[in-house]
Amino acid sequence: MNDPAHIRPIGRDNTITFLRLVIAVGVVLEHCMIFIPSVQRALPFWIQGRMFFLIVTGMLLYPLANRLTTRTGWVRFYTARWARLAPPLVIFFALVPVVFVLFRLATVDSVLDWHLVPFIAQGFVLLPRYELPTTAALGGVTDHLWTLVVDVTFFVLLPFLVAFARRFGFWWMIAGLSVVAVAGSVSMWCISVYVGPSADLAVELLHHSFAYYAYVVGGMMAAALWHRVPLGPVPVIAAAVVSVTILMVGPLVPVVYGPLKPVLLAVPLAYLVVAGARLLPRGLERFAIRIGDLSYPVYVLQGLVIIVVRFSGVDGLPAIGIVLVSTVALAWLVTRVTTPLAVKIRTVGDAVIDRRARLGVAA
Repeated sequence: MNDPAHIRPIGRDNTITFLRLVIAVGVVLEHCMIFIPSVQRALPFWIQGRMFFLIVTGMLLYPLANRLTTRTGWVRFYTARWARLAPPLVIFFALVPVVFVLFRLATVDSVLDWHLVPFIAQGFVLLPRYELPTTAALGGVTDHLWTLVVDVTFFVLLPFLVAFARRFGFWWMIAGLSVVAVAGSVSMWCISVYVGPSADLAVELLHHSFAYYAYVVGGMMAAALWHRVPLGPVPVIAAAVVSVTILMVGPLVPVVYGPLKPVLLAVPLAYLVVAGARLLPRGLERFAIRIGDLSYPVYVLQGLVIIVVRFSGVDGLPAIGIVLVSTVALAWLVTRVTTPLAVKIRTVGDAVIDRRARLGVAA
């Protein structure tokens, strides 16, 4: 297993694509708990959907990157990732001022200023941390997108991780990245306790990237052990019990739980992802692939829908229902635009890459 060639990509012939949509809906439900404060207080751990997303990121992307051996292959890989992630994000940021004006959350004059340019442009660079003055005044619309920062830093590190694994072995790479994850998690806790919130970009990258790498590491390990993980009701129940116990009992021991929460949860949550993807009925595959592709747009668009519903005066279960239905419907509409656009971007990118390659050979 030290040979990284053993780590094969997890194809779309399983239900993990559908599982991504389930996770996205779980994240929406987690954020919707603001409409039922009593439940939010009673279940402070609620659904750890964002952590599952990071596990899936490591599980799916490392095996794909592991196959790449040329510069051209890496360029194609990054072009495909950007083509999938950037268009929904840009549409989201372009929709925000329009929706705010339509629902009278802002005036035209308040959104049409110079802040609008960097606000929309941040979608192209996949680092959504900038707020319009109007959106900031209403609580912000980018906070739920912090996992994209983790994804972007992981994309940047991928070539180095693959090279390290090929030189020293996959598990040595995992050990090194685990050290980084533990150091990041402890640092995040120390910053939050002794320093407090910071607007510094370096602190933000530390806070939202390395601190949560334990989940990405869990996903990479799950990919390496995909067909070796024992399945069955007993280990699944055990992993679920361990996860819930950590989430409920952990806060009672803050000196351990605070700095090490991602490290403690990564393995049992990664196991639950593998179990969910492999145990769901195989007949769901075709349906799963089609509907599962809504997961990322649902994740991106939820913040806009939630803030509109929150200021509409609707509360409780009706508000949650409106958010879920509206978010999925809007995500479906967005995918009607972004899916063919992503294909076009990849096609153009491939043509440019091939042309440069031919020119290089000719030279």
